[in-house]
Amino acid sequence: MCEDIKDILAKLITHSEREFANYLKEQEIEETQIHQRISDTIALTELVKSRREAFELMSSKFFKEKDRLSKMAIKSLDVAISHGDDKLANIILNFLNVVYEEKYPKLSI
Repeated sequence: MCEDIKDILAKLITHSEREFANYLKEQEIEETQIHQRISDTIALTELVKSRREAFELMSSKFFKEKDRLSKMAIKSLDVAISHGDDKLANIILNFLNVVYEEKYPKLSI
């Protein structure tokens, strides 16, 4: 009978050790997955930040250039009107229509 108890205890200890080893493996897998998700989130955040910065820079330059071109076109229109050049005035007005037709740049992000 004492031998039976020893066998049962040995089996119980072996089973407990195996289950604990399995638990540790599962914990390691879960931790790895969590670290991977954290890394993915950090990478995605950095990508979004860099795209936002690029968009801000592009839109700033776009609007500055659009403003500069508009001012040049209006000055040219004044010159065309003062010289009575209808053809040049129409060309400049068409240009201004094109410039102001769309309010924002088309950017893919």
